[in-house]
Amino acid sequence: MGAMINVTITKLPASEIEITGEIPVDIFMAGWSDALKRLGAKAEIPGFRPGHVPEKILNEKIGDDRILLEMAEEALQKTYPEIIVTHKIEAIGEPEITITKIAKDNPLGFKIKTAVLPEFTLPDYQKIIKEIGAKHPDESEVADEEVEKAVEEIRQIRARESNDPTAKDLPEVNEDFVKKLGDFSSVADFKTKLKANISADKKNKSQEKRHLAIIEAIGLKSNLAIPKLLIDNELNKMLAEMRSQIERMGLKFDDYLIHLKKTTDELKQGWQEDAVKRVRFGLVVRKLAEAEKIKPDHDTVHAEIKHILEHNPELKGEVAEDRIHAYVENVMTSDLVMKFLDGVK
Repeated sequence: MGAMINVTITKLPASEIEITGEIPVDIFMAGWSDALKRLGAKAEIPGFRPGHVPEKILNEKIGDDRILLEMAEEALQKTYPEIIVTHKIEAIGEPEITITKIAKDNPLGFKIKTAVLPEFTLPDYQKIIKEIGAKHPDESEVADEEVEKAVEEIRQIRARESNDPTAKDLPEVNEDFVKKLGDFSSVADFKTKLKANISADKKNKSQEKRHLAIIEAIGLKSNLAIPKLLIDNELNKMLAEMRSQIERMGLKFDDYLIHLKKTTDELKQGWQEDAVKRVRFGLVVRKLAEAEKIKPDHDTVHAEIKHILEHNPELKGEVAEDRIHAYVENVMTSDLVMKFLDGVK
């Protein structure tokens, strides 16, 4: 937005802060026309195509309140990151944003509550990494029985997928069968590659188990106090993940809750411990990256952002791209920290 916005920052308990302030009237009202255009692009008004409604008619149909709310949401999405950068606030998680005053030709009043990076001291993490790492070695050996079991499961899947309702026997594992599954030259080639895939999967899972155990141990031996706001954010994220998964299966989330005989609050209550672990994991990884000066390469980050935007053009825009940048940098930093854990012997 360019102009400096005066804010008051108040420290709260449990690594949280509250930011209060106002967006000046000239900056706020400058968004009127753009807000009207965005709303007009989605508005269905008889006699007009979406996006082609005269501004006066659109204003009358939508009403000032809806336009002002649209302006406020856009203004605050842009203002919050600017405040964080200007005041060097190490904010983490999703903020709770409240509009305290909104009216045409007036400043926009707001209140923002957010968690900030907790101050905590890492224990002797090199020692913990070595101790936990020794208890969780890589597992990649695959017995012949495991390969045969996997082959049997593939045969059963193929039998279920068969369009022949009279087929009772499982398909024979021969050259024709494996060539239909992929780029395999023979049954032996298929089993060799299947064994390699099983081995890689076992190794990945054992590494993930080790990483989780190490990070959890470091977190528990530190003086880390986790902000409640972060736990609540994580619970909301877990709920959104479940909702998305259920809806991808073609089911209604509300119907699923009825089937479970649970409310969303009851689900969250059951996830409390996992949410705390997930938040602790993220905070410890971030602290380790800081301690070891681990940071992803600038060009690699931007190449990945470019790749994401090329395949998802609808995400282009200042606010969305800032979020993508933060996401990519976090994922890459986490991967580098995991490699660091594996390198400590």
